[in-house]
Amino acid sequence: MKALKTFRDAEDGAVTVDWVVLTAATVGLGIVAMAAIGPAVGVQGSSIATAMGSVGDLFAEEGGSAGRAAGDWNRHYMNDGQVAENAQWMSGFSDEQLLSHIDNMAQFGEMPAGSGYPQDYYHDEYNIAVDEAIGRGLM
Repeated sequence: MKALKTFRDAEDGAVTVDWVVLTAATVGLGIVAMAAIGPAVGVQGSSIATAMGSVGDLFAEEGGSAGRAAGDWNRHYMNDGQVAENAQWMSGFSDEQLLSHIDNMAQFGEMPAGSGYPQDYYHDEYNIAVDEAIGRGLM
């Protein structure tokens, strides 16, 4: 009988029950919130995907590399040996390195011929990198 009275008077389990109820309420609120905003998140995701798809189209319309074939550019500075050497060098790049290199060199992509060294050299290097990316299917 004493054990039953001690069990009845103990409050140790009450704290655990409070935490279980609080956790269940938090999970319930999370489910309600996701049910309320879930459809809007899906619509917004589709909108972002559509916008991202149009960026490539815009890039191609503005004369960017996305709309050209490999080798479809005019050299400004490099001879055949330099082109081959740069192509060999870039073939060792990872996809991430290659795309980063293209991004860094993009300012030289549309340089007019006769801009001088190093601009003309970098123009050719940029286009060799774009050719490599096109060959890998990255652009």
